Amino acid sequence: MIRPIRIHLDTSDYSAMHDAPTGSPIQKVRENLAELARRGRIEIGLSYHVVFELLQRADAEHRGNRLSRARLLSELCGLNAFPYPTDLGDGHRFSNEGLW
Repeated sequence: MIRPIRIHLDTSDYSAMHDAPTGSPIQKVRENLAELARRGRIEIGLSYHVVFELLQRADAEHRGNRLSRARLLSELCGLNAFPYPTDLGDGHRFSNEGLW
């Protein structure tokens, strides 16, 4: 059995995919990544830094945008999470249970 490839996307990747117009090449990349993740071919991991940036602009005016970005993260990452960098020395590894 082939193990899935683990992928780390940074906030600029998520931002580009979130803001991509329907039918654009970037939107097609998003769809392909989501499909590969659903089929178990890849695992896209969420990182603390991505979540931290998601929580920025937390006022009510930006709530709809934050929720939309959170749905994208959930769609692509599911419960996959990379450990916090300082925890690597303590043996923490990639999680499929949403744990840092």
